[in-house]
Amino acid sequence: MKMKGLFLAGLLWMAATGMQARGMEHFIDELASQQEVTRVSLGTAAMALGSMFTDTYGVKHIDVLCLEHCSDEVRTKFGQAIADLHDPDFEPLVSHSENGERTKIFVKIKDEMIREMVICHVDDEVAVVRLKGKIKPSDIEQVIQDHGSDR
Repeated sequence: MKMKGLFLAGLLWMAATGMQARGMEHFIDELASQQEVTRVSLGTAAMALGSMFTDTYGVKHIDVLCLEHCSDEVRTKFGQAIADLHDPDFEPLVSHSENGERTKIFVKIKDEMIREMVICHVDDEVAVVRLKGKIKPSDIEQVIQDHGSDR
């Protein structure tokens, strides 16, 4: 009986850890695998080159995924996935909804640095921007102050 209980507990643990791993990373991978998704990536080399001309604020990698050319069904599916998105490694920073537009910003923080930021925007189109690096929260505040009134 004890062996059966341990086996069931092990299965539950594996299921729980498997579900956690299917959070943000799974969402991004599934989104990128869609046929009509436009993906633009700037890796470490491109960001290092860019840092010679402007401040990159610690960003080492950028992914932009746009579903502009996808079917309405795919856009609706991922719009709902963004609404339901939960990953224990990420904290929701901003969640805003107005006039059919929805924006969510998630951050992964380690050692008081933002290691990853995912910005999801849904309106007639769906777009996801993923930033990786070592970003200081004060740098985010500075960017908002410098460019916040541009909208």
